Amino acid sequence: MNRGEYGDEDTLVGMDSLGSLSIDCYIRSNLSRVSERQVEVLLERLRELQEEGLVVDYETRQWPPKRHSVVEPQAAETTRSELFAKLESWADQRGYSLAPAFERRQIHSSLLGEEEPQEEIRVPIVTLVLSDEATEATPLSGVVPYTTDPDSAERRTYTVDTWLQALEAQAQRDGTTVQASASVRGGQ
Repeated sequence: MNRGEYGDEDTLVGMDSLGSLSIDCYIRSNLSRVSERQVEVLLERLRELQEEGLVVDYETRQWPPKRHSVVEPQAAETTRSELFAKLESWADQRGYSLAPAFERRQIHSSLLGEEEPQEEIRVPIVTLVLSDEATEATPLSGVVPYTTDPDSAERRTYTVDTWLQALEAQAQRDGTTVQASASVRGGQ
């Protein structure tokens, strides 16, 4: 394993897909002004990576709704739980975890607590869902943030910022001239 400043290169998802990497950037709604600025910086970094050819495309999306609409159900609408299940399946298959960035919790929707509690998923401010455009069979190639070795003392959580730093460092090693913007910190 090659251990660098940003961790083991073997565990940095998406690095083997440079040049064919597409990113869906899921952003939580109702952000503070500070978080909005951090997201703007992050999107600028993604734009620079796209200009340098390390990322084919990126698209910003808001997290899907917590549940299907009762008033106007749409067959194609994906809920937050359904998307999370897909992302969690990717992590489970590789021995990774999406915690602590994602958190499951039980909530009671009734004031009297008479109904069964419902599961709610707390999502991070920003999540990157990576796809390898060159691979049709399994296009999902990564989710950031994620944690490697979640049940050991060696666990490591890769945040959006550390993952982007690693990608920018890889670009410099490859001779690509990405101008890294200011780091995105706090909650990512």
